Amino acid sequence: MDLRGSAISYLLLVKQRYIFFKPDKSLSKAGQLAAMLGLDYLPPTRLWSSEEAKQNALKLLPADKQIILIAPRTNSTAKDWPVERFVELAQQLDEDNIVFAVLASQAQQETAKAIVKALPEGKIIDLSGKTDLLTAYAIMERSRLFIGNDSGLLHMAAASGIDCVGIYGPSNDKVYAPSGKHVRIVKSYDFAMDEKEKRDHSYMLKITVDMVQEAARFYLKLTKS
Repeated sequence: MDLRGSAISYLLLVKQRYIFFKPDKSLSKAGQLAAMLGLDYLPPTRLWSSEEAKQNALKLLPADKQIILIAPRTNSTAKDWPVERFVELAQQLDEDNIVFAVLASQAQQETAKAIVKALPEGKIIDLSGKTDLLTAYAIMERSRLFIGNDSGLLHMAAASGIDCVGIYGPSNDKVYAPSGKHVRIVKSYDFAMDEKEKRDHSYMLKITVDMVQEAARFYLKLTKS
């Protein structure tokens, strides 16, 4: 199976050959991959965490609280929602039984610290640089809600089956966003299916805290309005 459509794939001696070449751009990326495999659709993605990862997650999370995961950074600044809006969102969603946890890489620790410093002690857990992908996934499995930008972490969270809020600005959610009743996408622009991403951070700036809060409250049963 070649998802890059490289020429070498045509030269290999194999019994079955699947090459991602000239996809139907009227379909989502998942639909394009299903068509390549001759399927009507791709079944939901499912990942598994190891027992060691599950134990690591238990050590990092409180057992008696609902965990809301925040993933504030991506590999492209154009796709990053402003940190101060994540802070304001957490402040508005805060309740006695909720603890927020920030998922970020070691290189993204400064962003995580900005969120941690803005929230009361005991209400926020800084996981930046403290988890590998398996442990991050095990943490997702134990969490109530994931809120994040267009990133691999969002797709992992969706695969875990927990409720997710994805924040999409310059990238085409119709092509790249995870799907399912447990996923709500907040966006500032309605892309056509075959439209390319914008690479413009201003699309993220158009997404307000109220827009993301409304999507989060769709899943959370909170006493505050």
